[in-house]
Amino acid sequence: MNAPVLTQTTLLWPRELRGPERVGFKPYRQAVLLERGLPVPPFACLPREVFERWLAPHEDEVRRRLSALDLSQGDAPLAELRAWLAAQPLPPGLAGELEQAAERIAGPEGLLAVRGSLVSRGAAPDEDGEQALEGASASLLEVHPRDVADAAREVWLGAWSLPAVVYRGVDDPLGHSVAVQLQRLVQAERSFVAFTRDPVHGEDHTVVASAEGFGEGIVAELAEVDHDFLDPAGELVRREPRGERSLLDLDELRWIAILARQAEQVFSAPQDVEGCLDAEGRTWVVQSRPLAPPDRRTVFDDSNVSESYPGRTTPLTFGFARRFYRDIFADCLRRLGVPAARLNELRPDFERMIGFLDGRIYYRLDSFYELFDAHPLFALYRPHWERTIGLQRSGRDAPLRAPGALERAGSAANLAWNFARHRARMREFYAEFERELSDLRALPETSDPLELCDRAERFSTRCFRRWGLTLVNDAFLILAHGTLERLAERWDLCRERPGLLNELLAGEEGVTSAEVVQSAVALSELVGADPALAHALAEVARGERDAAALWRELPARAPGFAAACQEHLRRYGARGPGDLELERPSPREQPGELLQAVARYAAEGIRLAELSSQEQALRAGAEAELRRRLRGRPGRRLVVQRLLAIVREGIRQRERSRYCRSELFAACRELYLRAGQSLARQRVLERGDDVFWLTPAELSAAAAGTSVDADLRPLVARRRAEQRDLPSRAPSRVETLGAVAARRWVSPPEEVASDAAAEDGVLLGLGSCAGVVRGRARVLSEPEPWPPGEDTILVARETDPGWLFVMLGAKGMVVERGSLLSHTAIAGRTFGIPTVVGVPNATTRIRDGEWLEVDGALGRVRQLDERPPSA
Repeated sequence: MNAPVLTQTTLLWPRELRGPERVGFKPYRQAVLLERGLPVPPFACLPREVFERWLAPHEDEVRRRLSALDLSQGDAPLAELRAWLAAQPLPPGLAGELEQAAERIAGPEGLLAVRGSLVSRGAAPDEDGEQALEGASASLLEVHPRDVADAAREVWLGAWSLPAVVYRGVDDPLGHSVAVQLQRLVQAERSFVAFTRDPVHGEDHTVVASAEGFGEGIVAELAEVDHDFLDPAGELVRREPRGERSLLDLDELRWIAILARQAEQVFSAPQDVEGCLDAEGRTWVVQSRPLAPPDRRTVFDDSNVSESYPGRTTPLTFGFARRFYRDIFADCLRRLGVPAARLNELRPDFERMIGFLDGRIYYRLDSFYELFDAHPLFALYRPHWERTIGLQRSGRDAPLRAPGALERAGSAANLAWNFARHRARMREFYAEFERELSDLRALPETSDPLELCDRAERFSTRCFRRWGLTLVNDAFLILAHGTLERLAERWDLCRERPGLLNELLAGEEGVTSAEVVQSAVALSELVGADPALAHALAEVARGERDAAALWRELPARAPGFAAACQEHLRRYGARGPGDLELERPSPREQPGELLQAVARYAAEGIRLAELSSQEQALRAGAEAELRRRLRGRPGRRLVVQRLLAIVREGIRQRERSRYCRSELFAACRELYLRAGQSLARQRVLERGDDVFWLTPAELSAAAAGTSVDADLRPLVARRRAEQRDLPSRAPSRVETLGAVAARRWVSPPEEVASDAAAEDGVLLGLGSCAGVVRGRARVLSEPEPWPPGEDTILVARETDPGWLFVMLGAKGMVVERGSLLSHTAIAGRTFGIPTVVGVPNATTRIRDGEWLEVDGALGRVRQLDERPPSA
């Protein structure tokens, strides 16, 4: 059979490529980029049909040889086939045409890169499939124009290399053809691969990997590679050089990022762009292909939620809290005008707002951002929200949606309408909650576990579906406080007094969390009238007497004092350490906790009048400073006073609703515990408190007969054992790839500590209550009392409202988590305790017992070498 004679129209030039069918995706994409003006080295392609015409006379022999192929013999049989094919002549005229084209591309003495692309014969072009075959395609560098025909033949023969045959399979040995690309070889001094998205985490960063020489060194991991990360604005996020200095300067990185983003725009998808820089510093793009989407990246953070769930907790608490977050946030967004259809679309994110990792509850930030993004004004207050919940860094890099002006106007009108009616609605909310709680307590006694579970479900659901109003209150609080901070900075209000805004929020009356402590302090003042009782409580404060035993004796020894304690427990008995953890008994169940706090206050000599005078003096001084700073500025003064009033009211409402939440959880704890005790009597569980190791759904199913577990006792035992083996300290932030259960955690085990230190021995955080104090550090993981009379600085990872009883005995407070509106900050301002929150790694950097100096205005914590003379 005579070989066909080729004409000068055999080769295809970039402007002639209309798709990937004849040459493959790699050359076709280069042609598209070249047409759009990107700097691609000149090239031409020998299309697949030339290969097919050359192979046609020999196909039967090729099939015969491949049919007997034994891959266990390695490459030897294929080498014989390649040698036989290499002896077959090229089509007449092809060598001359290729040499002419090569000289046109690179010049008579220039060099070329000759690369092959395996292209499917029968099926439609498949980019993913072709990319998988790229590693099996032959590629030759530094080819002279006179040798280009031999190079093309070698690339063709690469179709029968061992990798190529293995990749495409021996069942269809002729299912792919080979196209050949001739491209001018850029003498690369430096090469790069640029990803328009972080290929590991999926963040909106351009990641540039660079190395000396040709790009094959990067792809094949044969060279030392620098990694640079740039944000969408072209600003450097971080550098990871492998040598003493980076290969690319910032201008070069930015230009590479621009080219990569242009390729992304051309192909409407994230790209993996390969290129190089020549000796003259010119940048060339030699390949652009779709970037494989990374495994799902999920961000978990315990900022703010650690105030409610500060340590390890149980499945019952997590399951109950999960329902709580789901229902109240759905109610909040409904109240803020998010359409019902959109809320329905967001149901999966409502279900997974919080995560449960190693026994701890975390915010699943991906869901939070997705839900909040449904509100058209979220972009305006997002920074304030992130700062308010104490995020050290954002949980989302992808841009938020951009709602239209009409949508934003409608949302603003809705917000204004809600604000106008907010105080009245909050009054209705408290009244409705009290009715629900009274109705629950009025129900007849029962020991039926299913009825007890149903009561908890009905009661909590009715409450949850109105609880979104408390989040609307938080929205007003965040907006007002954020605006106040911005105006204070713009009007230079805090230049001479950095803690001014915090001091203006001190001494506020009607804050429930403060009223709980004030009530306990009032009890301690009653002790002085009874010397025997005072002596007994002093023994409790010193740890010489059991508080629970004294409580049992109290009605007979001091009936008036016992009645006052009972009244305190009736009003505030749900508030204690871990009061949202269903496994933790409340002070109503363990009233000895109240006696310990009262004994401590009596021993410290704390008096209500002194507390009030300190707070009022702090507030009065701040208001005088504000008047001085705004003298002659009545308009500004009016604005600041109005914003302060909104913030103070928001704090009062939030603290009162938080106490209601404590009562809600305490009521449901009682129901679940009684259900567990009933199941234990029926031998479904080993003991009553096993109930805490089941989720509410599992507990209800066990009682109703819909459980998938025939025996719950091994399940409970396994969960108890698993939690015993967990580490005592957990990271504040966890980032995972893929399925969370696969535990591909990519975040560091702790926050970066460098942010905490300004100089040796100084830790930085957010100043929350002004004042400078010195004392010994007491590093606590639980709210444990210390001997009275010590000058103590409380140091904790996080606190919850149950820590108030020990806070009052501290001279100062230092807390790792928190923000200016967190519970710790509010408590510090309320009681005039110099406080610094948001101090990364405080509990590991500060040693228990070392001397500290705390500046609550500047947010500085100084570690002292020895006891200062004034302490």
